[in-house]
Amino acid sequence: MTRPDGLVPVEGWLERVDGNRMPGPAPAPAATTAGPGRQVLAIGGTLPAAAQPLWTAPLPADRLLGQASTDGQGRFRLLLPPGPATLLIAVPGGYWLNRFDGRGDFASLQVQPGLAPVRLVDDRGAVF
Repeated sequence: MTRPDGLVPVEGWLERVDGNRMPGPAPAPAATTAGPGRQVLAIGGTLPAAAQPLWTAPLPADRLLGQASTDGQGRFRLLLPPGPATLLIAVPGGYWLNRFDGRGDFASLQVQPGLAPVRLVDDRGAVF
C-alpha cells in the first residue's frame, strides 16, 4: 500500500548464516535471526559490485533513501519511494550483500505496493 506521502512500506528480516554449508553427511547449521540493532540501508538504484559482496567505498549520500535497525527478531521496516533500490547490511568495514544481478551490480529490488517481505542474509561466517 502506498501512503499519502507516496512512500511504500518495505518490510523484511535479516538472517545470519554461519558454518560449513558444503554438501556432506552432516546437516548444515540452521540460519538464525540477526537480532536487534543491525543496520539496513537503502540506496536508490543499483550499485556496482565488482564481484565482491563487501562494499567498502563511501555510500553515495545523495542516493541514500533510508535506513532502519532490526528488532529482536531481526525484522526491519523502511519507507521508500517507488522505484529501484539496493538494500545493504552495515557490517564492520563496509556494507554487505552477497547477491548479484548478473550484470556486475548488487541485486536490487523494485519498490512498489505489494512487495513481498525481503530476506537479507549475512553469510560472512559461512563456507560454501
